[in-house]
Amino acid sequence: MAQPSQHLIRVPSTYQLADLVLIEAVTHVHAGVGRAGGVVDLPVQRDEYGYPCIYASSLKGALKTALLWALVKEKNDLTLARRAVEALLGPEPEPEESFESSVAVLDARLVAMPVRSLRGVYAYVTSPVLLRSFLEYSRLYGASEKLVGDVESLLKEAERVARGSCLCVGDKDQLVVSELEGKIILLEELWLNPKQVQSGGELSKALGLDKPLLVLHDDEARHAIDRGLLRLTRVRLRRDTKTVEEGGLWSEEYVPAKTRFATVFLFKKPPLAEKFVTSLLGRQGEGEQGQQRVDDAAYLEALVKLGLLNDSTRKRVEEALQKNDLAGATAHLASSVRERVKELLANHLKGYVVLGGHETIGKGIVRLQVVSA
Repeated sequence: MAQPSQHLIRVPSTYQLADLVLIEAVTHVHAGVGRAGGVVDLPVQRDEYGYPCIYASSLKGALKTALLWALVKEKNDLTLARRAVEALLGPEPEPEESFESSVAVLDARLVAMPVRSLRGVYAYVTSPVLLRSFLEYSRLYGASEKLVGDVESLLKEAERVARGSCLCVGDKDQLVVSELEGKIILLEELWLNPKQVQSGGELSKALGLDKPLLVLHDDEARHAIDRGLLRLTRVRLRRDTKTVEEGGLWSEEYVPAKTRFATVFLFKKPPLAEKFVTSLLGRQGEGEQGQQRVDDAAYLEALVKLGLLNDSTRKRVEEALQKNDLAGATAHLASSVRERVKELLANHLKGYVVLGGHETIGKGIVRLQVVSA
């Protein structure tokens, strides 16, 4: 076993590993921004281009709740489960135990959204702007050359799409209206001339689309996606008179079921605070000026207790330390965090997370899928 070196816990660590994660809306989703005072009282979150998105803070908050439940189920110990979630996603703001998250979450960007079609019921819509965002995430994650090349080919063709036209990935015959000169009609107002393309098949497969994917001009795609959002008016009634309460009438916005988003999870060595480790292990710390001193052995023991490090990976970390290979040791720890998060999502949560508001009326259920390299 490695001799206590008292430096691993204090080694600065950057995010070393990444996973591309696809988010499928199983039900309608309201990841909102609060009351905006516009046309819709409770709009969904949007990116800088006006497309629906899910902010990283909303996604990370949902992950904290989901992982806590999974760890409670596994460990049957709420306190230990809370500490494990803090080690993964960072503690609540408390200066004496402040440390970074070992998992970083990026904003979930829209990739494709279903919209009404005159024939075929619906089709998925995307645009060059959305494809570029997905391509950037794919490169950051280090996706397979096959997927990256496929998206690059589709984007190259998409950048030449004119208004009134679209590229069709999949069987366009499912959507064309032969009686109307073979056009595809979306939302009763967009009449599009489709062009069948061979590229995009890997993207459609990765997203798990059950209908053709249409690539529209950016302007028309943004209009179609905005029109495709669900906008509902709700009321709150007085129970005694069955009349609307004062201020009890409002409108809210939802992203429809089957919408696909993409995000990236980044992983690094858990940068635990020394006080966190000594508290977890029930030890009194020693050091200059009252600082807690934690050696490598205690740090690794804490990760084992939290369930974030198994025996085989701990052995590899210790072997790296014996060789004074700090980079290798931190890489093993980042990999351990990554595999643990994937295991919890797959085995205990079956990939499902509740995201955003209105979960008590059946909204916000999403499925997370890690894309294999």
